[in-house]
Parts: sequence; C-alpha cells; structure tokens
Amino acid sequence: MKQAIIDAIEKGIKREKASYTLYISLMKKAGNKNTEALFRGLALQEMKHEQLLREFEKSGDLLEAKERAYSQYIDMNLRLVEQLNPTISSSGLEQGFSLAIKREINAREYYEGLAGQFSDLAVKDVFLELAKEEESHERLLRKEYGRLFG
Repeated sequence: MKQAIIDAIEKGIKREKASYTLYISLMKKAGNKNTEALFRGLALQEMKHEQLLREFEKSGDLLEAKERAYSQYIDMNLRLVEQLNPTISSSGLEQGFSLAIKREINAREYYEGLAGQFSDLAVKDVFLELAKEEESHERLLRKEYGRLFG
C-alpha cells in the first residue's frame, strides 16, 4: 500500500477516535434516554469506522476489512463504551451538538476529498462509504438537535 494511502488512513483513524470520544462525553451529558442512545450509537459507529480503517490498512481488501471490522463491532458494542474515559469536555449539550455536527461535516468532506485523490477503486470505495456514513450521522444529529432545541 502506498505511503500516501497509509497516511490518509492514519489521519482518518485519529479523526474517528476524536469523534467517538466526543460522543461518549456527550452521551454522559444527555438529558434523556433518546439522546443518550443517539450518542452511544454514533460513538459505536465511529469505533466501527476506526476498525474498518485499521483492517483495510492491514489487508488492502475492502470486503475482508468489512468482515473483520464489523464482526469486531459486535464485541465493541458490548464492552468498549463502558471502558472509555473521555477527556473532551463540552460546555453544554447544545454546544456539543454543534461541535458534533461540524465534525461530521468535516469528516464527510475529508473522506470525499480522499476518494478523489486516489485511483485505486478499493481505496475510493472505503473513503466514499465512510463519507456516506458521516453524512447520515450529520442528519441524525440535526434531527435530534431540532427536536431538543427547536
């Protein structure tokens, strides 16, 4: 795998870690079960993205990476959220939502940009898939933000 691809994947992994740490922090600030569940689900999705990137970096094969990452995602769903100790503080839930929405937009743009940089179809597919998922996260956050804060 080319160094530029490895560098892009490593940067993506760091971004995913920062996002799931934010969601864990916001989950603990959530004032209701629906919002808590939203943040828990998003944190787990970001963990899945991190694992997908790690597995793709190892194998270079998208289908193999998905199979490995998603099987590990089930285990993460059962145990990792409780083990995290977030260090990102948020001044409040509303500001946290704003920050999360901006992160999702930036992540989507980052992955779309990477997809345009590489000619390898497997690499493009990984980044386009992640961009699509980040876009869905943004929609979920905007919907819940509107419900909570009008």
